[in-house]
Amino acid sequence: MTTTLTVLGASVECHSIGRLTSAEPGRLRVTDRTDPAKPGSPGMCTGTSAALTFTLEPDGTLAYRSDEAAAGRPHGTLRKSG
Repeated sequence: MTTTLTVLGASVECHSIGRLTSAEPGRLRVTDRTDPAKPGSPGMCTGTSAALTFTLEPDGTLAYRSDEAAAGRPHGTLRKSG
């Protein structure tokens, strides 16, 4: 997986490898770790593994949650566009 963030013309890119750890109706759990073959932006990507949870909500959105403390335990809601 590649994550790219661009703000005011500056870009940060981080690469990771995910492994599906569990799946049940409406929920996926993935263990994510840095891809050693693709170093990201120096000093901008965490180097730890994290548990990610993707949950399909009743309204059709996808909730995302990461337990990665070094990244601030990001979470959010993903919606389709277009």
